[in-house]
Amino acid sequence: METRSMEITVISARDLKKRSIFSKTNAFAVAWISNNHKNRQWTPVDKENGTNPTWNQVMNFILNEADLQQDRLFLQIVIYRTATFGDKEIGRVSIPLNEFLKPSGGKKGARAKFVSYQIRKPSGKPKGVLDLSVKFTEKAEVKLPQAAAGSHGMAKPEVVTAYPVYPPAGCLSQPPPYPPANIQYPTPQPMYPPPYPPANNEYPQPQPVYPPPSPYYQSYHPPFYQVYPPYQGYSPSQAYSPIVTAV
Repeated sequence: METRSMEITVISARDLKKRSIFSKTNAFAVAWISNNHKNRQWTPVDKENGTNPTWNQVMNFILNEADLQQDRLFLQIVIYRTATFGDKEIGRVSIPLNEFLKPSGGKKGARAKFVSYQIRKPSGKPKGVLDLSVKFTEKAEVKLPQAAAGSHGMAKPEVVTAYPVYPPAGCLSQPPPYPPANIQYPTPQPMYPPPYPPANNEYPQPQPVYPPPSPYYQSYHPPFYQVYPPYQGYSPSQAYSPIVTAV
């Protein structure tokens, strides 16, 4: 992987806009590369020059050469002023680093380029001018460790024949051997229920039940019903006389 070192010098800022005529512009700058927010670098706070601060702060960054050539890296610089209830942003500058790779004529080698950029608010309103210089070093190739070359000039990987013992012998944290020695294990208990089918077809004999149950028809008793006397008919005295029709 090829890398390149970049050195910038945040020189000064000019004509910063004041928030009010009664407030002081104690300005400082914060710089970083767009793909690495963790590598932020600060200038000291200028408490003497007001709206025209001077810092001359040198900052160094390591850049990925492939990202630099593909125009994917930007130098971000934000100008702040100190305040009682937290720092306030004055404006910012975003610079594509690829433009510093363009040849500007003259002698070959690492040369510093002095440039000036407009400081603007995120809304685009101008807030002053930033002066800085940028210098790149020559490309440097970071070589990863490799094994000895093979017969065709390619890296020959080392053959691993066994895994290392972990933890090392004699280590206090080494686990005990398995199974442990001199350990009496309990006698296994018989399975319940027994396996099916049983060995040699030896099925268990049914156990007798006492007293033996009687058949269901011997233990049945019909319910008792009340019997009414048989019907005797009507007596002759209660019979109706025949009807005689006159001729």
